[in-house]
Amino acid sequence: MRRCVFLAATLITLLVPSFALAQVQTGVISVKAIDAQGAVVPGASVTVTSPVLPAPLSGTTDSGGVYQVPGLTPGTYAVKITLQGFQTYVREDIIVRQSQTVSIDAPMKLGTMSEEVTVKGESPIVDTKTVGAKTNIDSTILQTTPGGKDIWNILEYKATGVVVETPDVGGNQGGLQRSLSARGVPNAQNTQLLNGVNVNDPAAQGFSMNYYVPEGFENIQVSSGAEDISVGTGGVFINMVTKSGTNFFSGQGVQTYQGHSTQTHNVDSTLLNAGFRPDANSTELLTNSNVQAGGPLIQNKLFYFGSFNFQATHVKVPGFPAVAPSYIQTPLSGSSNQDTTDILAGEGKITYQHGQKDRFEGYVSKQRYDKPNRGASVTTTQESDQKELDTFVITQVAYNRTLSDRMFLDAKASYNNTHFPLHQKTDLQSLLDSTSQIRYNNSTSYPLMFRRRAEVVANWQYYVPEMLHGRHEFKAGFDNGYTPETVTTTRAGNVNLTFNSAPTPTAATVQIFNSPLVQNRAVMTTAFYGQDSYSYGRLNVIGGIRWERLEGYLPAQSTPPDTQYFPAGTVFKGVTINGVTQDFTVRKQFDAVHDDPLWYNWAPRVAGTYDLNGNGRTALKVSWGKYLDQINTGTPPNPNASINQTYTWVDNGDLVFQPGNAVWDGTKYVGGEFGNLRTNGNLAVATFNKSARRPYRNEAVVSIDHQLFPNTAVGVAYVHGRERDQQSTPDVPLDQWANDYTLVTLTDPGRDGKLGTSDDKPISVYSLNTGVTTSPVTVNDDRLSQHYNGVDFTVTQRAAHFNGLFGYTYSHTTQNIISLTNPNSVFVNASGQSGGRRHNLKATGSYQWKWGLLFAGNFRLQSGLPVTRQWAIPSCSSTVTTNCLTTGVTVNAETRGSFELPWLPTLDLRAGRYFMLAGNRLDLSVDVYNVTNANTVFAIRTGSNTTPIHVNGDPTTPTTNISTWNSPTQFLGPRVLRVNVSYQFGGRR
Repeated sequence: MRRCVFLAATLITLLVPSFALAQVQTGVISVKAIDAQGAVVPGASVTVTSPVLPAPLSGTTDSGGVYQVPGLTPGTYAVKITLQGFQTYVREDIIVRQSQTVSIDAPMKLGTMSEEVTVKGESPIVDTKTVGAKTNIDSTILQTTPGGKDIWNILEYKATGVVVETPDVGGNQGGLQRSLSARGVPNAQNTQLLNGVNVNDPAAQGFSMNYYVPEGFENIQVSSGAEDISVGTGGVFINMVTKSGTNFFSGQGVQTYQGHSTQTHNVDSTLLNAGFRPDANSTELLTNSNVQAGGPLIQNKLFYFGSFNFQATHVKVPGFPAVAPSYIQTPLSGSSNQDTTDILAGEGKITYQHGQKDRFEGYVSKQRYDKPNRGASVTTTQESDQKELDTFVITQVAYNRTLSDRMFLDAKASYNNTHFPLHQKTDLQSLLDSTSQIRYNNSTSYPLMFRRRAEVVANWQYYVPEMLHGRHEFKAGFDNGYTPETVTTTRAGNVNLTFNSAPTPTAATVQIFNSPLVQNRAVMTTAFYGQDSYSYGRLNVIGGIRWERLEGYLPAQSTPPDTQYFPAGTVFKGVTINGVTQDFTVRKQFDAVHDDPLWYNWAPRVAGTYDLNGNGRTALKVSWGKYLDQINTGTPPNPNASINQTYTWVDNGDLVFQPGNAVWDGTKYVGGEFGNLRTNGNLAVATFNKSARRPYRNEAVVSIDHQLFPNTAVGVAYVHGRERDQQSTPDVPLDQWANDYTLVTLTDPGRDGKLGTSDDKPISVYSLNTGVTTSPVTVNDDRLSQHYNGVDFTVTQRAAHFNGLFGYTYSHTTQNIISLTNPNSVFVNASGQSGGRRHNLKATGSYQWKWGLLFAGNFRLQSGLPVTRQWAIPSCSSTVTTNCLTTGVTVNAETRGSFELPWLPTLDLRAGRYFMLAGNRLDLSVDVYNVTNANTVFAIRTGSNTTPIHVNGDPTTPTTNISTWNSPTQFLGPRVLRVNVSYQFGGRR
């Protein structure tokens, strides 16, 4: 029934134009014809032309003297206005960007139509009609400034206020998506659109289902506040528009190269003594090859664009592989010690223009992603990271229709999928050293994930030139997304093991699972919304409302019945679940579950803009809005859960778990190497807390944008945001904490990680009582909510020879607690500093000089991240009998965020020259990344013990134990030189 509703909604969307969403991937030109006295001129003929248009667009100014053209692809346009009795007015070099309304006042002078007045060279740069903290990164900035060939590097260096916590040098982080945050909003609330359609990963919202090819982008719009009513969440909003074919055949080939031979080293003695090799973070190979072309298949009607891309990112990860002691098996020690990522991508777009009013588009992209050492870090080895080999597919269709001079319709549908396996690489049992937090032998599991997203959206816009003494621009919208996921999980031996390497290697715990496990889950979101933009003189007032239905859905599912542990029918006798003692029977077949959760929510938005001087050069903007949080497919609690038990491990000394002839006694397994039962996990029949409310955030923005010089704009904005009804999942209900936990006092070993030294101190922590069955439940608690205050300052320069973006953001975020997982997360050093980098400055730009010379650069300066020292309290065992807990737990050992990492500066430069060859263009350039060769540490270990290392990373030297706390794990890549070659051809009929 639910799927029928979804299909019906899809058909309604495609057939009924009154259901629509605001168009966020295109721009608008609004032409206002006025005479010498300032009176409006209705009835003037307006023609809009551009290289990106297959044919000119034409219309007539309305009774208010306005002709508005929506749905314009980012690009450069020209406008021609004619009317009997007036000179012809022509405005050239009008630059249109995503979500921008370009307002053109056209002064019409008396004369004949054969007389022509042409204005060129200056395009309006201040948008006086829309609000929002938007950064438009066009193809000029993308192609002329240094940067990695991935969207995350681009945003890191060029998008004001966006913080990427893992800094990139020349693309060395391009092998993996990185989290983005802005204005106190976490990555999980970000939205990524490709050609105006959501491509968020259903199971990891904020990340994308695919990787991108920036060489194929026409424009990237980044917004971090005051979002359009069509955008539901309040995080970073990214919309990437791919190139399209036109009436001119054109294309390009791009080749870049950087590698071991083009870089220096920046590993100094401090880092060598911390266990890093001299080449610990080197770029072994980073290359990008791209070929693309587009043009007409049928002049003025049918066009194509295609792109093929290969990107290789081969880098060394500081501290990888971790040092394995002699008693640990290392069958893959001779395999690659690099983090290698190879991405092969192809994409194509077909555009069909049927007259002036109808346009159809089809887009498809497929990628192959190969990453043999997924998860390479200081805490993994070649055996314990994962092998990833993915395929990503995106398909989109779009239809645009100009219904009249006042009405515009746009509809889109897409289907995306991701095959996402994370293979275990050996048949050994996964083994975690609780002392060093290094994992050996194998990764914890092998999840095979198949994620899908079906999305349907539509747009409708209608203009009323005169009503209630002003002009109205109505928008209405519909968006429906269905995101199912199937996850099959297996693990070697169906166990995860822990041991303590100090003072002597000793087995600690064995955790057994009901794998293999096959889970199905889905989320469906439906949104309707409407908005009116009312203009009266210099004032523009915007009001809108958004309604959403969000449902978590679990399809009927089954999982293999005859698992090694906990097969179908296994009975847990007399276990306590949610405070009730009962018997629990293991099931392997489950009925469908709906309304898990089911939320209906309203989200109003209001905004206003005022043209302070009436000349379109200074705009005051104010906005307030409610933004609803999105959820992952993993949010709906699944009764088909990963049942597990944790036991004391009675090992025979070989650190290999052997179940022997163990038998089930009604509550636990007895025999073999099973010791005492410590905890049960996921026995509760998972149901969503029906009283839990959907999290949201309120945001208010006040800003001023001003055109300082022709083609130069400055802006300043104040932002206040506050989360509400944030959620956490305690391991047992909050009212059971007093019964299920006991407060005990232990000795914190301090920053040196050694007991019996001067920095030891007592610490009170909560210990989970033996035999307690964890039964997580979702709760709302505003103590989890972040409060944000920040200021943005921006400068934008757009000119023929000089283009640049500058931004500075000051951020201040407070949060009472960050988790309700257990009492330790609430009561043990839980308060303190929150948020990311408080100061965030970015500058990027390029200057095209005479003789074809190009000079460009990036500069970035950010304050360090606040971090917290923690203590991983060990589980008690036969050899660890004091200063331990029955079930180990990690707690904050110091006030949250009381330590700040160093400031992070980087400087990148580019020099190049272009040559014209028979009408085609050859660009040659050289980039230098991290010019100062800084080796700033941006990630550290936060534990309170010691970590074994080899000085200089040399395995032949004796093992040395260093204090874990504040020992570096990641630092900036060294200075590296990249060579870029680009050849652009065609561009002629």
